[in-house]
Amino acid sequence: MKSVNFKRQESVIRYADEKGSGRKKINWDRIIYFLILGTLIFLLIRWVVLNTVYIEANGQVVFESRKIQNVDDSRIIEFKVHEGDEVEIGDTLFTYINDEDDFQRWSGGGGNVASGQSTLSVGDITINKIKSPDWIDREIMTTKKHISLNRTKIQESEKIKSVIASNLDRMEQEVVLDVIPKSKLDDHYLKIADLEAEILQMKNENGFYAQYINELNALKAKQDAIDDAENKGINLSNSSSSGSGDGEEELLKYFMSPIDGTVTRIFKESFEVALKSEEIMSIHKPENIKIKAYVEQEDIGDLRIGDELDVIFPDGTDSEGFVDKFHFTTSRLPEEFQKKYEPTTRTILVDIVPKNPEAAKKWQAYYKMGVIVRKSKF
Repeated sequence: MKSVNFKRQESVIRYADEKGSGRKKINWDRIIYFLILGTLIFLLIRWVVLNTVYIEANGQVVFESRKIQNVDDSRIIEFKVHEGDEVEIGDTLFTYINDEDDFQRWSGGGGNVASGQSTLSVGDITINKIKSPDWIDREIMTTKKHISLNRTKIQESEKIKSVIASNLDRMEQEVVLDVIPKSKLDDHYLKIADLEAEILQMKNENGFYAQYINELNALKAKQDAIDDAENKGINLSNSSSSGSGDGEEELLKYFMSPIDGTVTRIFKESFEVALKSEEIMSIHKPENIKIKAYVEQEDIGDLRIGDELDVIFPDGTDSEGFVDKFHFTTSRLPEEFQKKYEPTTRTILVDIVPKNPEAAKKWQAYYKMGVIVRKSKF
């Protein structure tokens, strides 16, 4: 028989030792997952801490400022101050001419009229004397009109408030009996709160107007003192240099500063027309600097007058202040702090003042800027 014995070749199984054969792959999916998870956990912890441990509110740095407007339409001739200059009550801010025909007469006469002003010499001291200080009387009269108008508005608002308040008891009973919805009662409470806020605002305005009148009276008294000195025979040297002698020297008028402060903005240029409704410049008085903070109503129980707070500015720097005053009427949150597509938030207005003079000096650079105030509840 034929042999069928096949010679089989031994198979050789080759394998590679996996030890040290290559680098272990980085699992990027896992890393990204843990990064996202860690970020979410951090944000959650931060939110819990800020809402349970701290009181946080938006605020705005403000201090006393005065808009400089003329009582009549006029043409500015020359500014005597620049932005950043310090001024005192009675300092000349700019010269102007009221009537356009007077301006043509003034410019036709060479434009060199300087005799709206004289100099009073007493020894080595020279004081400016304004020949036409009538603007002070006009300004006082205009300010008194504003006060009278505000008083009328306050009386009207008080009457409306009393009418609404007289119906509250009846409406509360109707709400209990399900005759009217509770939202209607809430609307009446909001109207009363709005009226109280308006009344308080107008009273504050009248306070500022009264202070302004006192400053104007002080300025007028200073002018009267110069006039008295002149009447007693103290030498007056007229500083007019080229008036034509036909009254042109009386055309140029001088606008004097009503307050002490710093010139922050000048909105007009020389020889530009300024309407009486337009602001010519602004003067800030940074001594009364403070932050108006809008605190949520549920947080008001954790604040006391004298409590210290951290103030965080837009550039990330911080400072310290303390609570000085509460306004116990709710006010609407300003639009820049109000979230869109949400109901209007009513907050408690709190005044915060600097802790020390160094902090006050730092706050001056953030006028009208939004800040965050923060205080620990514990």
